This record gives sequence, C-alpha cells and structure tokens, in this order.
Amino acid sequence: HLAERGSWEGWDRAGREGMTGRAQAEAEWLLAEHEVPPLTEDQERELDVIMQEAESELVKE
Repeated sequence: HLAERGSWEGWDRAGREGMTGRAQAEAEWLLAEHEVPPLTEDQERELDVIMQEAESELVKE
C-alpha cells in the first residue's frame, strides 16, 4: 500500500510519510517475513541436470 488513500489531514497527522518511506518499510517487511518454499524432488533433479550440463560446457572451453 504505497499510495496514500486517506485525507490530507490524516496524512498530516500521521507524520507525512512519503511514498519512498512506505516503499522502504514494505521492502524491509517483505525481506524479513518472506519464506522460500523448499524445492520439490523433481525441481532438485532438474537443477542437478542443469548444473551437470553447465559444468560439461565449461570443461569443453
């Protein structure tokens, strides 16, 4: 909720926080609260294949 939807008076009473401050607070909250779901076994296998292919390509060079 970056945009102020209330009245000017309410924004003024709340300390006149700007969009930049709200964006920074939102970003900090997201970084602190976000939990990355674990990969499935299929996803892990696919990543292993990708890594092996990449390593093979690097060895060729």
